[in-house]
Amino acid sequence: MKRVIIIIIIVVAIAASANIYLSGQKTLKKSLDNGFQYLRSSYNDFSYDDDYLRYRYPGEELECPIANCDLTYRLLDAYFIVAMLNDAGVTEKQLGAQLGDSIEVLDAIKPIWQQGGIYNTQKSTGIEDYALDTYCIIGHHHADKKMADVVDHFRSGTDWLSEDYTLNDVWRNIADETWCTRLLILTEGDNQITQSLVKNLINETNTSLIGTGLSDQQTILYHMVHLLKEAQSLGLTVENLDSSLSLFTELLLTVTLEEELYNNPLIIANTLEALVTVNYPDQEKIHDLANRLILLQEKDGLWLPEASATQGQVFTTLRAVLALVKYQALLIK
Repeated sequence: MKRVIIIIIIVVAIAASANIYLSGQKTLKKSLDNGFQYLRSSYNDFSYDDDYLRYRYPGEELECPIANCDLTYRLLDAYFIVAMLNDAGVTEKQLGAQLGDSIEVLDAIKPIWQQGGIYNTQKSTGIEDYALDTYCIIGHHHADKKMADVVDHFRSGTDWLSEDYTLNDVWRNIADETWCTRLLILTEGDNQITQSLVKNLINETNTSLIGTGLSDQQTILYHMVHLLKEAQSLGLTVENLDSSLSLFTELLLTVTLEEELYNNPLIIANTLEALVTVNYPDQEKIHDLANRLILLQEKDGLWLPEASATQGQVFTTLRAVLALVKYQALLIK
């Protein structure tokens, strides 16, 4: 009799767990469906209804060979995320025309950017065309050796940007240079050079986290986790790579859970996406972040970068949807 009772308890527990799982899946699907619907409604003819993505930096002028394509650096950032969603298996039915348009634009500008230089490095003369981070991201998207060679040309030892390149965004140097390092690793650049670049970025990160605000720490750690995971996946051998990846991942989660950041959908989304990417072992922490992100979604399907924000909602929603799509794939495994 006692054994029967135990079996019944186990069966009930399993059934309850299954119901919770199915309920969670339905909630996740509804959140994604609403997010996709919002993104489709906000996009028309190579443009999003978001002033943040329309913004032009002083002197910014980007060529696009496609009719009605009015490029900005920030719009390219959105297209990069859409390309990542495409890589994650998101369909045109879910995203609409923005999916094909993003790929078309990124393909069309590649030969133009291949012929250009980078204007904001220590080696730049001031007559070059493009910003370092965007150039490296486009090169990485295409795994383009020619663009990697241009990036390497503008490298100064283990750096590209000057130490005082920006005083406002303390994360800028590390974040930008992780993308350039990832491009060189992906395109099989010189092993000694890529090893030195990764090692230097690890050291710079350890130093930069001291006395830096939580939001800046999160941005630095997010980019470093992606760099180290890619380096590890591609077999690059660097001293302390594995231990640094583990440390930075734990720090990324710890910082994100601080009260100051825990109501920020963009930060929650980026951290969730990073944890899924590295296959973080504590699945409950991942589930908690996903649930938190879903809770922060607005009724009309979008995510705001912060409460009462009047712009940046499309960019934030793209990042949130990317994180939840990757999280959904993790649940299916």
